[in-house]
Amino acid sequence: MSDLQKKEREKNMQRLSKKLFFLISPYPSYRKFIEEHDSRLSIHPKYLFVKLLVSFLTLLVNNILIVEFIEPACRETNLSFVALIFKLVPLTFYINMTLYYMVMDNVIAALAEVTRVRNRMFYLDWWNARTVS
Repeated sequence: MSDLQKKEREKNMQRLSKKLFFLISPYPSYRKFIEEHDSRLSIHPKYLFVKLLVSFLTLLVNNILIVEFIEPACRETNLSFVALIFKLVPLTFYINMTLYYMVMDNVIAALAEVTRVRNRMFYLDWWNARTVS
């Protein structure tokens, strides 16, 4: 492969990666905000540790629920199908809600922190505001 072909291929890959990024995460670019807050965009290890710890604890709680409550309920042969459903619905609802919380609040925030997504800090000033003005 010649140097010209390599450079052309590299340019095409850069264009493709930019397009894929905006397909996966369709954030508008806030250039003024990024210029003003660029110093705060480094990785925050404590925040990342807390998000990963909470994700681990959520998985641990879900594992305990499955092992202690769902598996024994499924092994009881004297329960009818309707009784089994009524016994499992609250547990599976709780597991689904905690997994949703883990993915949407912790995993995505940790990935944004690791990849240094610039928009992760966009609402920071507004969220921590003490007054409306």
